[in-house]
Amino acid sequence: MSSLSSLTFQRLLAVMRSPWVFIASLLAAVLFGSSFPRYALQMQPIGDMYLSLLKMVVLPFLLSAIIGSIAKLVRTDAARQYLGNMTLVYAAGLLLTAGIGVAMALIIQPGNISGSGALSTLGEVVRSSNSAVSADLEISLSGSAELKDDSNNGMKAVAKYVPSNIFEALTLGEALKVLIFCVIFGLAVGLTAGAQEGLSVGLDGIYRSCQTLMRWLTYPLPIAVFVIVSAEVAKSGVHYLLAMQGFVMTQIAAAFVMILLATRLISIKLNLGLRQIIQGLMEPSLLALATRSSATCIPSAIQALTQNLKASVSGTELVMPLGVTMFRFGPAFYYAICTMFIAQMYSRDLALVDYAFIVFASVLASLASAGTTGILTISLVSLVCVPLRLPFEAALVLFIAADTFVDPFRTLAIVYGNCAASVCVTGKESQTDLTTTNQKQGA
Repeated sequence: MSSLSSLTFQRLLAVMRSPWVFIASLLAAVLFGSSFPRYALQMQPIGDMYLSLLKMVVLPFLLSAIIGSIAKLVRTDAARQYLGNMTLVYAAGLLLTAGIGVAMALIIQPGNISGSGALSTLGEVVRSSNSAVSADLEISLSGSAELKDDSNNGMKAVAKYVPSNIFEALTLGEALKVLIFCVIFGLAVGLTAGAQEGLSVGLDGIYRSCQTLMRWLTYPLPIAVFVIVSAEVAKSGVHYLLAMQGFVMTQIAAAFVMILLATRLISIKLNLGLRQIIQGLMEPSLLALATRSSATCIPSAIQALTQNLKASVSGTELVMPLGVTMFRFGPAFYYAICTMFIAQMYSRDLALVDYAFIVFASVLASLASAGTTGILTISLVSLVCVPLRLPFEAALVLFIAADTFVDPFRTLAIVYGNCAASVCVTGKESQTDLTTTNQKQGA
C-alpha cells in the first residue's frame, strides 16, 4: 500500500512539472484575473510569499557557486580562457540581439498605431500618469540628468556597485554587489594557500542544499503561476494589451527569434537535438516567465545545463551567474524596439547610421541596466533616445504600463540567452566535471 502511495505521489509530482500544466495554469490565470479581479488580488500575498521563497535561495547560491568556482579556476589556466571567450561571445551576442530588435521593429512596425479606440486608450494612460508612476519616473529622469552633467559619471556609476558592507548588501538583496564581493573573495581564496581546502566542503554543502530547495520549489510552480498572473491581469486589465498589441508582439517576436538562435547554438556546441535542448531548459524557462526575476532562475538554469544537457560543471557555475547579472540580452532588444517604437510613433525617418547607433547604444544601455529594476530599467531607454533627439518622456509612461506583459519575455531572453552564451564559453562536460559530479552525488 505504501509503495502504491509513493508511486502515485511521484506521478503527481511529474504532472506538476509538465509544461502543459503550466500552460493550462497560465490560461486559467488570464481568464480568472479578468473575470474575478477582486478575488485574484486577494490571492496576491500567496504569490508574493512564493517569490520570496525563491529569492531566499539566490544569494546563498551565488556565494557558494561563484566563490567555489573562482577559487578552483584561479589555480588553472581555464580562468584566462573563459575570460577571453566571454568577451567575444557576449559582445557578439548582445550586438546580434539588439540587431534582432531593430529588425523585428522594422518588420512589425509597432509604432504605427491605427484605430481611434487604441489611440484613445493610450492617451488616457498618458493623461492619468500624474500619480505615483509619474513621480517615480520624474525621480529617475532627474537622477539621470544629474549624472549626465557630471564629468566623472562613469566612475561614480561603477563605484556605487562596490560593496562597502557585504552584510548590508546581503540584507538588501543587492545581487550585483554580492557578485562583485564573490569574485574578489573567490580570487583571494584561490590564491591563499590552504584556504580552498578549508572552505570547499562548506561551500559545496551550501550549493547542494540550495539546489535541493530549488527542486522542491519548482513543484508548486503551476499554482504560483496561477496566483501571480491572475493578480497582474486583475491590476492591468487586457484592454491596454490590445491597444499596445503591436509593441508587445514585437517584443515577444524578438524574444522568440533570439531563443531559436540560442537553441541552435547550443545544439551545435553540445551536439544535441533541438527538442532535447528545449525540454532540458524547460524548467528555468517557465520559472523566468512566472517570476520575472532572472537572478531567481540562476540555480535552476545551472542545474538544467549541467544535469540535463551535460554542459561543463565548473565553467557553468562561474559563467552563468556572471552572465545573468551583468550581460542582459533581454534589455538589449527591448531598448532597440522602444526606440524604434518612438521613432515610428512620431514619424521620424531614420538613416542607416541611425539604425547602427540604435544597436550599439542599446547594448550599452543593457550593460548599464545591470542591478536595476522596474521604472529605472525602463527609463534607461533615454540613453538611446536622447542622442537621436527622440521625444521619449510620454512614451515611457506607455512602456511602464505595458511592462506587465513584456517583462516575462525580457526575463526569459536574459536567462535563455545566457544559457547559450555559457555553453559557447565553456563547452561540454569534461572528465574533471564527471569526477566532480560523481563526488557530489556520492556525498
